Amino acid sequence: MTPAPQPETLPLWIARLAGDQPTMGRQHGALIAEAGGVDRALDHYRDMPERMLVGNGPGVATRLARAAVTAGKELYLARLDRDRVPELRARSIAFMEAAGKTARDARYVGVMDVFQGVVGLAGRLGVGPFAPRARALA
Repeated sequence: MTPAPQPETLPLWIARLAGDQPTMGRQHGALIAEAGGVDRALDHYRDMPERMLVGNGPGVATRLARAAVTAGKELYLARLDRDRVPELRARSIAFMEAAGKTARDARYVGVMDVFQGVVGLAGRLGVGPFAPRARALA
């Protein structure tokens, strides 16, 4: 079996920004567009819940599970986007547009929140790979 290729490790990148939230979003987006990497980051987050919760295996059950997770993710992202502080939403949109992406791509900023919400729900429901151990410790 051939080991999976390892992703390139990038150096730490620090940006100093100033201004209101949309201005800093534009500055950050322009800097990352110049440095490269926005596509890689978006590709990572765009389907993260599906990869983490279902995987990429073959079969109808996997495809159905991925479709269900995708639908739930999109609903949750829409809710997070709708309820987000307007200045922070404007910052994310400005970032994406300055990085050469669409305003709609700004919703992927919430993917980690979605994933954390799913993990929290699974914990409350007592499901998932750690459920038996958690029940044993309770």
